[in-house]
Amino acid sequence: MLRLGGVASASHLTVFQGLGEMFKREGIDMDWVLYSDYDAIIDDFVDGKIDLAWNGPLGYVKIKRRLDEPCQVIAMRDVDVNFTTCFITRPGSDILTVEDLKGKSFAFASRSSVESGLLAYHFLKETG
Repeated sequence: MLRLGGVASASHLTVFQGLGEMFKREGIDMDWVLYSDYDAIIDDFVDGKIDLAWNGPLGYVKIKRRLDEPCQVIAMRDVDVNFTTCFITRPGSDILTVEDLKGKSFAFASRSSVESGLLAYHFLKETG
């Protein structure tokens, strides 16, 4: 039995159902293990309690750092291929470029979000 871990979310339900149908067509017995957060998925994957982890880029890095043997990315959703991150300002703002952010106060989204947290921080730091 293949055990696939994923965060329990209404928006993920369609994906979960589609994956279940695909594995069934291929003759693979599969069971979902649902989690309330990504760190629990990481812990169980590293501990061998699940075989596959549906995770994001940050989860991949955390897993890779904790395993002696390398883990491997085997799939990516097509909707994530051209994913972008945007900085949004108020109408009429004098902030028109990333360089205009210097000396300004702003907020990031979730710390665990690569797209709205870590990547944004990285590119801001790189810009100076």
